[in-house]
Amino acid sequence: MAGATIVTITYRLYGSSSVKEREYDVNGRVIRPNKTALKRDLANRSELLDKMTQLSDAEMEKIGVDPDVIEEVAKVRSVKKGGARNRQLKYCVKVLTGIDLSVAETYINDRNSHQLAINQAFHLLEKWRDRLVEEGDEAMGAAMDEWPQMDRQQLRHLVRDAKKEHESDKPAGAKKKLFQFLRTLSEQEA
Repeated sequence: MAGATIVTITYRLYGSSSVKEREYDVNGRVIRPNKTALKRDLANRSELLDKMTQLSDAEMEKIGVDPDVIEEVAKVRSVKKGGARNRQLKYCVKVLTGIDLSVAETYINDRNSHQLAINQAFHLLEKWRDRLVEEGDEAMGAAMDEWPQMDRQQLRHLVRDAKKEHESDKPAGAKKKLFQFLRTLSEQEA
């Protein structure tokens, strides 16, 4: 900031000396950090550390997290739930202020997005299975367009078995086989 100067004020508190630095603007007012931004940063850091408690120590070591951070996260992990856990988490945030946790944050975000993609693919295959059982031959043409390398005869057989099973209210053995067949095709494609 233009015109701001740093003034060092030295004072004694209970027999010890503390040095505190403050920045002043041209009018002589103290320039303070934005409290809302600080609170937001602390909340984000607290949320990140809470997510880190779900990682194992070996995972954190593998991605290169500082051993002191691993130790503090283990302390939070050891407290199960309630007010004590919240206090320990806040203390951990305070102790780890200034330590870069960007490696862990990147790892957790990548891990979550990867799991989300797996779940979406799983739901898509479930929809295909249900569509094949309900629509039959009409959906088989669309499935052949989706997976050209598919064995049409095997698909027809699996769909027929799943339809019979569905109509007779039997346990879902044939539907599971159809799903596994579709998942295998999907994995071969990827």
